[in-house]
Amino acid sequence: AVAQDGQLISGIIAAGDRDQVVSAIREKNQLPVQIDEIIEKKDVDLLAFMKKVKLKDLAVFCRQFYTMLNAGITIIKCLDILQQQTENKKLREVLTAMYGSVHKGAALSEAMKNHRDVFPELLINMVEAGEVSGTLDNIMERMATNYEKESKLNNKIKSAMIYPIILSILCIVVVIFMLTFIMPTFIKMFETSDVPLPAPTKFLIGLSSFIGSYGWMLFLVIALIDLSVCSGIISM
Repeated sequence: AVAQDGQLISGIIAAGDRDQVVSAIREKNQLPVQIDEIIEKKDVDLLAFMKKVKLKDLAVFCRQFYTMLNAGITIIKCLDILQQQTENKKLREVLTAMYGSVHKGAALSEAMKNHRDVFPELLINMVEAGEVSGTLDNIMERMATNYEKESKLNNKIKSAMIYPIILSILCIVVVIFMLTFIMPTFIKMFETSDVPLPAPTKFLIGLSSFIGSYGWMLFLVIALIDLSVCSGIISM
């Protein structure tokens, strides 16, 4: 860029897009001459598909937004502060994109509509109603309280489900252990006797033989089921 005294200067500006860079340069009373984008290399996060914005994150977002609005801070300044302080990586990226949209003149609700995978429809509609009525701060306070209650309820549900899941897993492990290591000792005894075996006993013998041959497949299926159940509980 060219400064007011005609001196050619260079530097690095972190922004969402090229338009934000131009605006930042002009705010310093400088004339942009050349803008080159630097693409940062990002580490591959193998668990990124499991990350999401939880109710707790939304509650914190609404509560902080309400606090700043109530203190007289503008919406765009609130977004600027939140994008720097938010711990959730996905929400931070969304807030950065929203900051760019609002900086260009879009309403807060319009910026949120571009990220319906993060913000629930209820929150978007309530924010839009708050913008129209001029009570956005009150709306944010109500939504913060709502998501805080939902988050506490989900935590109670998680706590109630942990014990039955652990107990069921232990029961399955014990049954598999008995059929794999204990039952074969009785099979030899049954084979040497000429006494006809009842149907339940034949079923257990067959099940023991199946687990002995394909136990790894059964273990894999159980592990996948447990993983899916635990993932569903964690994402609540």
